[in-house]
Amino acid sequence: MSGSLLAASGLLANTPLGALLDGLFPASFRGVAFHMPDVRHEVGRRVVRFFFPGLDATVHEDLGALDGGIAVTGLLLGDDYVRRAEALAEAFRTPGPGTLVHPWLGELQVVLARPAQILFSERELRLARFDALFEPWIERVPARLDTLGGLLAAVDGLRAEARALLRAALAPALLPLAALAAVQDFATATGALWARLAAAGRGSGALRAALAAPLGGLGAIGALALDDGYPDAVAARLFAAPAALSAAAAPPPAPAIGPAAEALAAPPAPRARVAAADAARVLLEAAAALAPAAADQEPAASLALALAAASRTEAAACVADLAFESRQEALAWRARLDAALAATATEAARQAATGRVAAPGALWRAATALRTALAADLNERIGRLPGVATLRLPAGAAAMPAWLAAHHLAGDDPGRVVAVLEDLVRRNRLRLPGAVAGGTRLEYLAPAGRPA
Repeated sequence: MSGSLLAASGLLANTPLGALLDGLFPASFRGVAFHMPDVRHEVGRRVVRFFFPGLDATVHEDLGALDGGIAVTGLLLGDDYVRRAEALAEAFRTPGPGTLVHPWLGELQVVLARPAQILFSERELRLARFDALFEPWIERVPARLDTLGGLLAAVDGLRAEARALLRAALAPALLPLAALAAVQDFATATGALWARLAAAGRGSGALRAALAAPLGGLGAIGALALDDGYPDAVAARLFAAPAALSAAAAPPPAPAIGPAAEALAAPPAPRARVAAADAARVLLEAAAALAPAAADQEPAASLALALAAASRTEAAACVADLAFESRQEALAWRARLDAALAATATEAARQAATGRVAAPGALWRAATALRTALAADLNERIGRLPGVATLRLPAGAAAMPAWLAAHHLAGDDPGRVVAVLEDLVRRNRLRLPGAVAGGTRLEYLAPAGRPA
């Protein structure tokens, strides 16, 4: 029977559709109900056929499984068929995935693959038809943070936990005078430690300039008022030195281009520039020197642990900006930082086991997360770095100029000879590059992708 005859006979008004039309199952899209007498679902493999000029043979390339389109021929039956057709049209216009209730396959998240067609006919009263092609919606997995982004996020996490630990150690509203004196003594000793480390080794001038302001603030901690802001004020003074070193070692911001450059009222004030390797060295040495100070007396133990954690955190941030020259250099920094962060986690676990007020369990988790992120970032970078290899000059041969070894190592790329020669002289500290004794072992930087 056609819809018009059914309507004329009055059967649709009082007879359930499921009993009237055999095989007509209810379905819906975005909550709009309809009936689905016909549906087709494409499944199989995504096979692409390739043709080649001058050849009769073809090649089939399998591009994976296909869970393709669901072609639906639906019916809207009833007195409200026009209103439901308008609701279905609005559902088709709605962006994003929607829920399709499939009589056989259940609930599916789908999108409309192409414009649907809604059909009315004067020969079919109280009935509308539609044709639609749906495709299964597969939620895109958010792109994983790149290794550098994960490292910087872990650095922020450990920074926050170190500051939280220090605030917890100084949280009591009325600290005894002995505790206040211990805080000032710790700050004074820490300032002397930073000054001593900055004066030793390379880049001492830039290190001292970067630490001048933070060290001046350490001496005035005892003058801070004991109020609700005391823990945050002490944390800011103690963490100023490692933060200043990390900021001084960070690459300068790129200059503005175009109208933005003209909008600058005045150029930024020059700041002390510190080599990232020098800053990381001082930060790690300071953290190692603070570790023995983590005695079982509060608040000195928590202060030392928090400051050591902050220093190692800033060292990790500095190493993230290092431009490693060789695979061996990156491996050495990875081992050094991993050992330092492991020491922070170990001390945090030891202090957490004592059950003191400032239990640093969260600090242990943040240090462990930073170790993981640091390993992921450095491992990804290590794979692209060249290695340091060794070349032994012929034993018993007369002294020869280093440029002969440079020609040998440059191979069929004459443009690299000068760079290789300069690397040989600098890396091996050759005092007489024109006469290198036979049997000498020369270290050189192997090109990336070539085994060292």
